[in-house]
Amino acid sequence: MRYQTLLAAALCMFGFANANGCLAQYNDQEITEINEIADELNITPCAATDVYNYINNAYKFGIHKGLSDEECHDGCVNEATNLNVLGESVVNDLVSICEKKCYVNNMEMETTPVAEPESELINLVKRANPCDPIAKGKVALVKSNFKFGYNQYQDKGTKKTALSQVNGCGPKKAVFGISDKTMKKIPLLLDGTFEPACNMHDICYVCKKGKATCDKRFKSGMYNICNKKWPAKTHIIKNKACKAQALIFYEAVNLGGKGAYNGRPVNPSVNCAACGVAVIKNKLVKTPFYRKK
Repeated sequence: MRYQTLLAAALCMFGFANANGCLAQYNDQEITEINEIADELNITPCAATDVYNYINNAYKFGIHKGLSDEECHDGCVNEATNLNVLGESVVNDLVSICEKKCYVNNMEMETTPVAEPESELINLVKRANPCDPIAKGKVALVKSNFKFGYNQYQDKGTKKTALSQVNGCGPKKAVFGISDKTMKKIPLLLDGTFEPACNMHDICYVCKKGKATCDKRFKSGMYNICNKKWPAKTHIIKNKACKAQALIFYEAVNLGGKGAYNGRPVNPSVNCAACGVAVIKNKLVKTPFYRKK
Protein backbone atom coordinates (compact mmCIF):
# COMPACT_ATOMS: atom_id res chain seq x y z
CA MET A 1 0.00 0.00 0.00
CA ARG A 2 2.87 2.38 0.85
CA TYR A 3 4.44 1.84 -2.58
CA GLN A 4 1.10 2.52 -4.24
CA THR A 5 0.88 5.77 -2.31
CA LEU A 6 4.39 6.74 -3.38
CA LEU A 7 3.59 5.91 -6.99
CA ALA A 8 0.40 7.95 -6.89
CA ALA A 9 2.28 10.87 -5.37
CA ALA A 10 4.95 10.65 -8.07
CA LEU A 11 2.36 10.57 -10.81
CA CYS A 12 0.56 13.54 -9.30
CA MET A 13 3.79 15.48 -8.85
CA PHE A 14 4.52 15.22 -12.55
CA GLY A 15 0.94 15.80 -13.64
CA PHE A 16 0.08 12.25 -14.75
CA ALA A 17 -2.96 11.87 -12.51
CA ASN A 18 -6.28 13.58 -12.39
CA ALA A 19 -6.77 15.88 -9.37
CA ASN A 20 -10.42 14.89 -8.97
CA GLY A 21 -9.38 11.27 -8.58
CA CYS A 22 -6.76 12.11 -5.95
CA LEU A 23 -9.23 14.18 -3.96
CA ALA A 24 -12.21 11.84 -4.23
CA GLN A 25 -11.81 10.46 -0.68
CA TYR A 26 -11.74 13.91 0.98
CA ASN A 27 -14.63 16.11 2.10
CA ASP A 28 -15.05 19.74 1.05
CA GLN A 29 -13.25 21.18 4.08
CA GLU A 30 -10.29 18.84 3.62
CA ILE A 31 -10.11 19.66 -0.10
CA THR A 32 -10.01 23.36 0.72
CA GLU A 33 -7.05 22.78 3.02
CA ILE A 34 -5.32 20.58 0.47
CA ASN A 35 -5.71 23.26 -2.18
CA GLU A 36 -4.27 25.85 0.23
CA ILE A 37 -1.24 23.61 0.75
CA ALA A 38 -0.90 23.23 -3.02
CA ASP A 39 -1.02 27.01 -3.51
CA GLU A 40 1.48 27.75 -0.77
CA LEU A 41 4.00 25.12 -1.87
CA ASN A 42 3.34 25.54 -5.60
CA ILE A 43 2.60 21.85 -6.11
CA THR A 44 -0.34 19.95 -7.59
CA PRO A 45 -3.39 19.16 -5.41
CA CYS A 46 -2.53 15.47 -5.75
CA ALA A 47 0.95 16.03 -4.34
CA ALA A 48 -0.55 18.21 -1.62
CA THR A 49 -2.58 15.25 -0.35
CA ASP A 50 0.65 13.64 0.82
CA VAL A 51 1.53 16.76 2.80
CA TYR A 52 -1.98 16.95 4.21
CA ASN A 53 -1.93 13.28 5.25
CA TYR A 54 1.49 13.66 6.82
CA ILE A 55 0.45 16.68 8.91
CA ASN A 56 -2.68 14.94 10.16
CA ASN A 57 -1.58 11.32 10.41
CA ALA A 58 2.18 10.83 10.55
CA TYR A 59 2.53 11.54 14.27
CA LYS A 60 0.07 8.76 15.10
CA PHE A 61 2.87 6.22 15.13
CA GLY A 62 3.56 7.68 18.58
CA ILE A 63 0.07 7.07 19.91
CA HIS A 64 1.45 4.48 22.32
CA LYS A 65 2.98 6.18 25.34
CA GLY A 66 6.65 5.94 26.17
CA LEU A 67 8.43 7.20 23.04
CA SER A 68 11.57 9.23 23.65
CA ASP A 69 12.35 12.47 21.84
CA GLU A 70 14.78 10.56 19.65
CA GLU A 71 12.13 7.98 18.75
CA CYS A 72 9.68 10.77 17.90
CA HIS A 73 12.29 12.40 15.68
CA ASP A 74 13.31 9.18 13.93
CA GLY A 75 9.69 8.16 13.35
CA CYS A 76 8.75 11.56 11.94
CA VAL A 77 11.77 11.60 9.63
CA ASN A 78 10.97 8.09 8.43
CA GLU A 79 7.35 8.99 7.71
CA ALA A 80 8.54 12.05 5.76
CA THR A 81 10.67 10.04 3.33
CA ASN A 82 8.15 10.39 0.50
CA LEU A 83 8.06 14.18 0.96
CA ASN A 84 11.69 14.86 0.09
CA VAL A 85 10.69 16.08 -3.38
CA LEU A 86 9.26 19.17 -1.65
CA GLY A 87 12.63 20.56 -0.63
CA GLU A 88 14.60 20.36 2.60
CA SER A 89 13.22 23.46 4.34
CA VAL A 90 9.58 22.46 3.84
CA VAL A 91 10.25 18.89 4.93
CA ASN A 92 12.03 20.17 8.04
CA ASP A 93 8.99 22.29 8.92
CA LEU A 94 6.71 19.30 8.49
CA VAL A 95 8.95 17.05 10.58
CA SER A 96 8.94 19.71 13.31
CA ILE A 97 5.11 19.67 13.35
CA CYS A 98 5.13 15.89 13.54
CA GLU A 99 7.68 15.84 16.39
CA LYS A 100 5.64 18.28 18.47
CA LYS A 101 2.45 16.25 18.01
CA CYS A 102 4.33 13.07 18.93
CA TYR A 103 5.75 14.84 21.97
CA VAL A 104 2.26 15.85 23.13
CA ASN A 105 1.15 12.22 22.85
CA ASN A 106 3.96 11.22 25.21
CA MET A 107 3.97 14.26 27.45
CA GLU A 108 4.30 13.90 31.19
CA MET A 109 4.88 16.63 33.74
CA GLU A 110 8.01 16.33 35.85
CA THR A 111 6.23 17.63 38.93
CA THR A 112 2.66 17.54 40.17
CA PRO A 113 1.98 20.46 42.53
CA VAL A 114 0.01 19.50 45.62
CA ALA A 115 -2.89 21.81 46.33
CA GLU A 116 -3.61 23.02 49.84
CA PRO A 117 -6.93 22.02 51.44
CA GLU A 118 -9.74 24.31 50.32
CA SER A 119 -10.52 25.34 53.89
CA GLU A 120 -6.95 26.53 54.41
CA LEU A 121 -7.04 28.46 51.14
CA ILE A 122 -10.20 30.23 52.28
CA ASN A 123 -8.47 31.17 55.52
CA LEU A 124 -5.48 32.48 53.59
CA VAL A 125 -7.78 34.69 51.53
CA LYS A 126 -9.37 36.10 54.66
CA ARG A 127 -6.00 36.81 56.27
CA ALA A 128 -3.96 38.04 53.30
CA ASN A 129 -6.33 39.21 50.57
CA PRO A 130 -8.77 41.86 51.78
CA CYS A 131 -11.71 42.85 49.63
CA ASP A 132 -10.83 46.30 48.31
CA PRO A 133 -13.74 48.38 46.98
CA ILE A 134 -14.23 48.07 43.24
CA ALA A 135 -14.17 51.87 42.95
CA LYS A 136 -10.51 51.88 44.04
CA GLY A 137 -9.46 49.62 41.18
CA LYS A 138 -8.96 50.96 37.69
CA VAL A 139 -7.76 49.34 34.47
CA ALA A 140 -6.98 51.81 31.71
CA LEU A 141 -6.97 51.07 27.99
CA VAL A 142 -3.54 52.24 26.81
CA LYS A 143 -3.80 51.41 23.13
CA SER A 144 -6.41 49.75 20.92
CA ASN A 145 -5.14 47.24 18.36
CA PHE A 146 -1.71 47.33 19.98
CA LYS A 147 -0.50 44.23 18.10
CA PHE A 148 -2.30 41.54 16.09
CA GLY A 149 -5.53 43.39 16.87
CA TYR A 150 -5.23 42.96 20.66
CA ASN A 151 -5.56 45.86 23.09
CA GLN A 152 -3.01 46.97 25.68
CA TYR A 153 -4.04 47.75 29.28
CA GLN A 154 -2.47 49.17 32.43
CA ASP A 155 -3.33 49.00 36.13
CA LYS A 156 -3.94 52.59 37.32
CA GLY A 157 -6.14 52.43 40.41
CA THR A 158 -5.22 53.13 44.02
CA LYS A 159 -5.70 49.41 44.69
CA LYS A 160 -4.14 46.69 42.55
CA THR A 161 -6.36 44.57 40.35
CA ALA A 162 -5.75 41.08 38.94
CA LEU A 163 -3.89 42.79 36.09
CA SER A 164 -0.99 43.28 38.49
CA GLN A 165 -0.59 39.47 38.65
CA VAL A 166 -0.10 39.06 34.90
CA ASN A 167 3.40 38.04 33.79
CA GLY A 168 2.84 36.97 30.21
CA CYS A 169 4.22 33.55 29.34
CA GLY A 170 6.89 33.25 31.95
CA PRO A 171 8.54 32.21 33.99
CA LYS A 172 6.31 29.12 34.05
CA LYS A 173 8.77 26.39 35.05
CA ALA A 174 8.40 27.00 38.78
CA VAL A 175 4.64 27.43 38.47
CA PHE A 176 3.60 24.60 36.19
CA GLY A 177 6.53 22.21 36.50
CA ILE A 178 7.43 22.60 32.83
CA SER A 179 10.92 21.26 32.20
CA ASP A 180 13.64 23.13 30.32
CA LYS A 181 13.39 20.46 27.65
CA THR A 182 9.72 21.22 27.18
CA MET A 183 10.29 24.96 27.11
CA LYS A 184 12.76 24.58 24.25
CA LYS A 185 10.04 22.91 22.20
CA ILE A 186 7.89 26.06 22.37
CA PRO A 187 10.01 28.86 20.82
CA LEU A 188 6.86 30.89 20.17
CA LEU A 189 6.33 30.88 23.93
CA LEU A 190 9.77 32.36 24.50
CA ASP A 191 9.64 35.01 21.76
CA GLY A 192 6.38 36.56 23.01
CA THR A 193 4.09 35.31 20.24
CA PHE A 194 1.63 33.81 22.74
CA GLU A 195 1.86 36.68 25.26
CA PRO A 196 -1.74 37.96 24.85
CA ALA A 197 -3.18 34.48 25.46
CA CYS A 198 -0.85 33.95 28.43
CA ASN A 199 -2.04 37.23 29.96
CA MET A 200 -5.68 36.21 29.59
CA HIS A 201 -4.90 32.79 31.09
CA ASP A 202 -3.18 34.41 34.10
CA ILE A 203 -6.20 36.59 34.88
CA CYS A 204 -8.63 33.73 34.29
CA TYR A 205 -6.70 31.64 36.85
CA VAL A 206 -6.36 34.49 39.36
CA CYS A 207 -10.08 35.28 39.19
CA LYS A 208 -11.04 31.60 39.47
CA LYS A 209 -13.18 31.17 36.35
CA GLY A 210 -12.74 27.40 36.34
CA LYS A 211 -9.44 25.71 35.50
CA ALA A 212 -10.77 23.69 32.55
CA THR A 213 -12.54 26.78 31.17
CA CYS A 214 -9.38 28.89 31.51
CA ASP A 215 -7.22 26.23 29.84
CA LYS A 216 -9.64 25.85 26.93
CA ARG A 217 -9.77 29.62 26.44
CA PHE A 218 -6.00 29.62 26.54
CA LYS A 219 -5.71 27.08 23.74
CA SER A 220 -8.32 28.90 21.67
CA GLY A 221 -6.50 32.19 22.27
CA MET A 222 -3.17 30.76 21.11
CA TYR A 223 -4.81 29.22 18.04
CA ASN A 224 -6.32 32.61 17.19
CA ILE A 225 -2.88 34.21 17.48
CA CYS A 226 -1.52 31.59 15.08
CA ASN A 227 -4.33 32.43 12.65
CA LYS A 228 -3.55 36.14 12.87
CA LYS A 229 0.23 35.80 12.54
CA TRP A 230 0.18 33.08 9.88
CA PRO A 231 -3.22 32.96 8.09
CA ALA A 232 -3.88 29.42 6.92
CA LYS A 233 -4.82 30.51 3.40
CA THR A 234 -1.32 31.84 2.74
CA HIS A 235 0.89 30.19 5.38
CA ILE A 236 -0.76 26.88 6.18
CA ILE A 237 2.48 25.07 7.12
CA LYS A 238 3.55 27.83 9.53
CA ASN A 239 0.01 27.96 10.87
CA LYS A 240 0.08 24.23 11.63
CA ALA A 241 3.54 24.52 13.19
CA CYS A 242 2.34 27.36 15.42
CA LYS A 243 -0.67 25.37 16.59
CA ALA A 244 1.52 22.34 17.30
CA GLN A 245 3.54 24.49 19.69
CA ALA A 246 0.37 25.93 21.22
CA LEU A 247 -0.87 22.40 21.89
CA ILE A 248 2.28 21.58 23.87
CA PHE A 249 1.77 24.60 26.11
CA TYR A 250 -1.93 23.86 26.52
CA GLU A 251 -1.15 20.29 27.61
CA ALA A 252 1.48 21.62 30.01
CA VAL A 253 -0.98 23.84 31.87
CA ASN A 254 -3.71 21.22 31.59
CA LEU A 255 -1.49 18.65 33.30
CA GLY A 256 0.56 20.84 35.61
CA GLY A 257 -1.45 23.97 36.34
CA LYS A 258 -3.54 22.79 39.28
CA GLY A 259 -1.25 24.28 41.91
CA ALA A 260 -1.17 27.64 40.14
CA TYR A 261 -4.93 27.69 39.76
CA ASN A 262 -5.47 26.93 43.45
CA GLY A 263 -3.26 29.82 44.53
CA ARG A 264 -4.93 32.95 45.92
CA PRO A 265 -2.73 35.99 45.16
CA VAL A 266 -5.79 38.29 45.33
CA ASN A 267 -9.37 38.11 46.50
CA PRO A 268 -11.16 36.60 43.46
CA SER A 269 -14.64 37.80 44.36
CA VAL A 270 -16.36 39.87 41.67
CA ASN A 271 -17.41 42.19 44.50
CA CYS A 272 -13.78 43.19 45.13
CA ALA A 273 -11.43 45.42 43.17
CA ALA A 274 -9.04 42.69 42.01
CA CYS A 275 -11.54 40.81 39.84
CA GLY A 276 -14.61 43.03 40.03
CA VAL A 277 -13.49 45.89 37.77
CA ALA A 278 -15.79 45.71 34.74
CA VAL A 279 -13.15 45.33 32.03
CA ILE A 280 -11.56 42.43 33.94
CA LYS A 281 -14.66 40.43 34.79
CA ASN A 282 -16.37 41.06 31.43
CA LYS A 283 -13.44 40.98 29.01
CA LEU A 284 -9.89 40.21 30.16
CA VAL A 285 -10.75 36.84 31.71
CA LYS A 286 -11.70 35.60 28.24
CA THR A 287 -9.99 37.88 25.70
CA PRO A 288 -6.23 37.91 24.89
CA PHE A 289 -4.54 41.25 25.60
CA TYR A 290 -1.21 42.99 26.24
CA ARG A 291 -0.24 44.57 29.54
CA LYS A 292 1.81 47.74 29.96
CA LYS A 293 3.79 47.66 33.17
